[in-house]
Amino acid sequence: MDHREIVWDGMDWIDLAQDRDQWRALVNTEMKLSPSAILYQYWKKSPVPVIASIYLFNCTNSAKMMERDFKPDLVQLGPYNFIETQEKVDVTWNSNNTVSYRLVRHFYYDAENSNGSLDDYITTLDIAALTASHMSRHWSYFSAFPLSATLRLVGKSVWMTRSVGEYLVHGYTEPLLTLSNMIPWSLTSGRSSNKIGLIFERNGSATIEGVMNVDTGEEDLSKMGKVHYHNYGNQSHVFEADCGRIMGSVGEFLGTMLTREKPVDLYFADFCRAVQFDYVEDAMVNGVSGYRYQLRKNFLDNGTTDPETWCNCAGVCLPQGIMNSTTCLSNAPFYISYPHFLSADPYYRRQINGMNPDPAIHTTELTVEPTTGIPMTGAFRLQYNLLLQENRKIGLYRDVPTVMVPTVWFDKRFTLPQDYIKYIGLVIRLPAIGLYFFAGFLLLGLILVASTYAHKIFEYKQETFTRAFNARPFLQEKSPIQQETRANRSRGKHIAQSQETNAILK
Repeated sequence: MDHREIVWDGMDWIDLAQDRDQWRALVNTEMKLSPSAILYQYWKKSPVPVIASIYLFNCTNSAKMMERDFKPDLVQLGPYNFIETQEKVDVTWNSNNTVSYRLVRHFYYDAENSNGSLDDYITTLDIAALTASHMSRHWSYFSAFPLSATLRLVGKSVWMTRSVGEYLVHGYTEPLLTLSNMIPWSLTSGRSSNKIGLIFERNGSATIEGVMNVDTGEEDLSKMGKVHYHNYGNQSHVFEADCGRIMGSVGEFLGTMLTREKPVDLYFADFCRAVQFDYVEDAMVNGVSGYRYQLRKNFLDNGTTDPETWCNCAGVCLPQGIMNSTTCLSNAPFYISYPHFLSADPYYRRQINGMNPDPAIHTTELTVEPTTGIPMTGAFRLQYNLLLQENRKIGLYRDVPTVMVPTVWFDKRFTLPQDYIKYIGLVIRLPAIGLYFFAGFLLLGLILVASTYAHKIFEYKQETFTRAFNARPFLQEKSPIQQETRANRSRGKHIAQSQETNAILK
């Protein structure tokens, strides 16, 4: 069979569903990642946006920091909602059946669904000053003296007050970066900006997350999307042993025929490591059965309860429930935890006021249709904390208390639209040989409702499908292509073919 003869336009999908050779040929030619694949554009730019809700912590008693038994009083602000879109750029196809790319994220503020304004003000730790102190903690007094003097010279203090817009979106001018960029040998020379902002630095950046290298599925479709390298390495520079092994998927392809016993592996560039999700329970999403997964319980362990997680410490072992991300996040002393220190050692909550952990709203989870491996819903909820600690070589941080201070937590979630999920229900009814094709169709972001080709599946046998799925809303609207094709076909042809199609569907 000549694979070039397998085309989408005018394809008889009913006959194709019964022809195993045609299915195999179609899978081999279209469903691997390649620049000529019909659905490549959807893999390159995801049509499904992510809702990013950001919660900030405002310290209301920072002026009392030097008092005995100081505990920060934190008030949660938000959510400040953003719509996040994702696009792959600098795409390079390699001879070893892999593709390399960079990921660009764009964030658009959603004022209508936010609780608060970008004009709100927060008081939180000064990230730049704290990072400078952290990086100099092993310097000699002689080497640290100029830095200590500079912090005083530019008017730095332990805490800062900024608008939410500056802190997140617009960025604020950081005098330490302005000075540092003027010194060729400084650690931050070469930065494109002297501004700092949690979203500002990431928004539209093609460099923040580095270069990803994933499998195209050329040799084995089950490996499509599996990560081979991140920034040209297969071992994280942050974590040792298995904690730093680069593996799993980047989230678009989770593999077909999932089981309850086998965990799902995902790689997160933001963490510089892979994480595992374990099956929790069966779940229904708009009438389609799925498996609900949650982050493995030992994700934030450091050997305290599971000896195999000793490598999570990344050089600094603190009470369990946090992950040291300092090296991963440009040497800023950030530590990742669940929101409000959910499931963490009580030590952290005893240090501060204002924590109210709730598994219902602070848990990271994912619901996947197991036959196709398509994620139907997901919620990724993690908190970033800054470690305030004494540094006697830096005057600003002499005699400060040691406290793990929450600064922000993210709730990034998505839910496939109802019509998309109905297509998944249709996919799992198709012949097994057609599964890889349709699963790939959806997994590429592609979720057939966005494609005119998907509409042709239903239009070709329109009257039969209308009777079988009369109540389904996604069959009520016809695309221009469907309408034109319908006009060019005789009603008699549809009636003559309806009995054959009906038998196949049953």
